[in-house]
Amino acid sequence: ARTRWCNNGGGSGAWLQIDLPQPTKISSFRIQWEQESAYSYRVEGELNGKEWKTLAEQKQNKKVERIVTHSFDPLEITAIKVTF
Repeated sequence: ARTRWCNNGGGSGAWLQIDLPQPTKISSFRIQWEQESAYSYRVEGELNGKEWKTLAEQKQNKKVERIVTHSFDPLEITAIKVTF
């Protein structure tokens, strides 16, 4: 899916959650940032409607990229959340 979301004000702690219409098995995701930069973020998947699992965490990220891809063992999730 292609979407665009912008954090109002650019501060940390903002998040975006996407609820999936049904449990979906995923093993990777890709983020295309608006511009090339070193972004700090965390991506979590909701496993059973209550429990969240960290899929990627880049708190101290220094790598400048516009497109980032993360892969992991397949998981069935019901939502995905990105926190900046």
